[in-house]
Amino acid sequence: MTIQHDAALRAMLRAADRHRIPVNVRQVGLLLAAAAEHLQVDPSTQAEAPCAPQSGWVPAERTAAALRSLVAGGWPLTYLAPRAGKTVAELSALMRRRPHVTARTEAAVLALEAALRGVDPVEAGVPVLAARKARNWAQREGWGRQDGERAV
Repeated sequence: MTIQHDAALRAMLRAADRHRIPVNVRQVGLLLAAAAEHLQVDPSTQAEAPCAPQSGWVPAERTAAALRSLVAGGWPLTYLAPRAGKTVAELSALMRRRPHVTARTEAAVLALEAALRGVDPVEAGVPVLAARKARNWAQREGWGRQDGERAV
């Protein structure tokens, strides 16, 4: 595990503890690995990557697009927020009007998106009505799934 993965793992564990969410460390490690693969991060060049720092601000477009894609797939913000270490209000603001997010927030949301891609929200425990409301909200807002992804 690289230094960046170790720092991200510690940050996720602190966020989970702060929100009293039970954490399976092995699953968190798998999330980080999936996010690194999704972002096509080469560990040997990770220090040179534009989002390698775990602090500072980055443009919010990728983060907002990932959240919109998840909502379009039926994942309600009430399910996503605690897993991203944010509140529903913070994620909602991020999706609609925030021009920048912290690198940590971006990493957490992209890791979450990578972990949930292709997973049926209802099979993962999201109530059918909540998943339907999320999809309807995304449809009203004109948010679609990213190209190549199946709608669940």
